[in-house]
Amino acid sequence: MNREETLGWLAEVFEESPEYIQPERLRNDIPTWDSVGVLNLMAGIDEKFGVVLSDKEIRAMMKVDDILTLLEQKGKLK
Repeated sequence: MNREETLGWLAEVFEESPEYIQPERLRNDIPTWDSVGVLNLMAGIDEKFGVVLSDKEIRAMMKVDDILTLLEQKGKLK
């Protein structure tokens, strides 16, 4: 997947429109990025990318771009 495809996938995970889920969007601005949303995100990243996130990685995610950057660092995005 590339960044744009991943943004579309994240929009599905967070049940938001693709236009709303942009790299600069803050975690606090996404209502479904709550405790249940974190669990959905973790499960989705594990299933889709084969990446198990650590507690430290999850706590460090403050905006959408942090997710994209982490996936890039792990070699999962083109």
